[in-house]
Amino acid sequence: QMPTQMPTQMPTQMPMQMPMQMPTQMPSASGFNLSMQTTPAASAYAMGGSGPFPSQILPSLPTKAQTVKGADGPGLCLVNKGDKHQLRFKYASEMRGGHVVPALFGGVHEGMGLGRQYEEERIFGEWRYTESSLGDGLAISLQLERGEFLKVTDSDLVLDVAFWKMDVGTAVNFVGGAGERTYLKDGANGRSWVINNDGTISPKNYSSLVLGAGMPISATDLKGCWSCCCFPCGSAVMSISPENEDTYTECGVFFLFFYIPIPYGKKRRRSGRNEFVNVQDGNDKSAFVNKDKFYFPPGMLGCGGKC
Repeated sequence: QMPTQMPTQMPTQMPMQMPMQMPTQMPSASGFNLSMQTTPAASAYAMGGSGPFPSQILPSLPTKAQTVKGADGPGLCLVNKGDKHQLRFKYASEMRGGHVVPALFGGVHEGMGLGRQYEEERIFGEWRYTESSLGDGLAISLQLERGEFLKVTDSDLVLDVAFWKMDVGTAVNFVGGAGERTYLKDGANGRSWVINNDGTISPKNYSSLVLGAGMPISATDLKGCWSCCCFPCGSAVMSISPENEDTYTECGVFFLFFYIPIPYGKKRRRSGRNEFVNVQDGNDKSAFVNKDKFYFPPGMLGCGGKC
């Protein structure tokens, strides 16, 4: 006898198997190792249900804490298009279509994703910011808004070129302001982006530059004369003399209240990706945007550059 009633429910999902880990490696600078692996955490985005995009790759958003990568690895920066450290975003075409997608990378950076150095937002003047960090595992999610802004979906922050300095090596972080100030468009348009057909992402008005993995700045690249302003305390001129890739001495004159000269000298050692701390005062730090510009974290009350 044949059954008279068909089953009322068909299975909607086929069993899936986790991919095997396939470690690869690319050269890095200053002892930092860019290790690319297809980890279970990174692969989790591809394990969603059988529904239409984007649920296939983004069944749920990770928490902020899950996207913290720390400061030991590379951060996001500007590189020349075609550079070996340029980043190709795995879901660039879906991002261009306005979907919320995980900021995972393809190509030689397969298995890595874009995250944050720390969970909190810090303050500089009117701006809130969190510094970027790359690494294995879960990534932040991005969405293209207003056709040009790349918004972090778990925060009111967008991708921003540090100080809008459109040069190779300049850091790219997450920045936001009050209301519409987050979507600022002036001058260099340091928050406006174009998603290219090859998966790279360029500043809107600078197609020769793309987002890339920011390798640590070597102290040997900082050699020379520098000046800075620390409002309202004063200003300074100094000379940096590297000892090795991670240590340098700094000798100069600080002008208290921009008038009274006070000679000084100190030794700094790397304490983060591009951050150097006074070996005798852990609160005295200098962080370099690139090899020509620096600021004083965490409040960034002063900044300077090469003379």
